[in-house]
Amino acid sequence: MERLVRRVLQLDREDPRVLTISGACLGYTLGLNQDGLPLLEKATELDPNSYLAWLQRGFACLRTGKRGISHFERALRLNPRDLRAPFAQNGLTWAHLFDGDPTKAVELAEEALKQLPGFPPAMTTLIAAHAHAGNLDDVRAAVQALLAVRPATTISSMADPSRFPAYEKILIDGWRLAGMPE
Repeated sequence: MERLVRRVLQLDREDPRVLTISGACLGYTLGLNQDGLPLLEKATELDPNSYLAWLQRGFACLRTGKRGISHFERALRLNPRDLRAPFAQNGLTWAHLFDGDPTKAVELAEEALKQLPGFPPAMTTLIAAHAHAGNLDDVRAAVQALLAVRPATTISSMADPSRFPAYEKILIDGWRLAGMPE
């Protein structure tokens, strides 16, 4: 796949859609985050109104250990009713949690779950955010809600060191504080 992405980029490095998809493929699919982020940065420069480019740029920032709050906020402002809005909302949730604001992360995770009830990434983020915020009663309820949807969920089944290498420990520590099964 990398060869195909590189070939597409040889053909056109000025189309923001090409840059967005290529940047996402390199970063998310192939794990080449340092290669994908500059493409997404250029995509948002060429088309500052592209919801998908801002969304993917936010995720690329988190994957490379950078801040992504403003990118997710921009995506949500551009298209708050997009079918992918819960993904952007959860990305914004992760960004606030990783930036040290678990209270804001709780608020955003709850909003994502209103948009897409039972969305496991938002549920697991909510658990970590509640735990880091010290909301003991709320974290117990969030764990029970997740286990009702996915009974076999464990920390080891949720942890993915390749997802956000610089930040994964924050999620894992939150799940441990919450008492999730290992």
